[in-house]
Amino acid sequence: MPKPNGGFPLALDAPVEPVNIIGRSQIGRALQTSRESPRGRIILPFHKTATDACHRMLNALQPGGYIRPHHHLSPPKSETILLLKGSICFEIFG
Repeated sequence: MPKPNGGFPLALDAPVEPVNIIGRSQIGRALQTSRESPRGRIILPFHKTATDACHRMLNALQPGGYIRPHHHLSPPKSETILLLKGSICFEIFG
């Protein structure tokens, strides 16, 4: 994974298992790493490679965390956000 933040990764390692169960240990690891991250967030991917057609991931954000507005054009992709804990503010641009 790229490491632009003084050597801190943007994401945890992709899984090697054929089936991934999202449990307390995986969520706990992501939350702890997000606390240590200079950006206050970390991605826990569930897809194997960046070239996979379907990307699934858990984004662990600390209070005050920010994800800049963006969209995926090539190829076009949509995003789904499921809030597991806390609160979120978001804007939809037309």
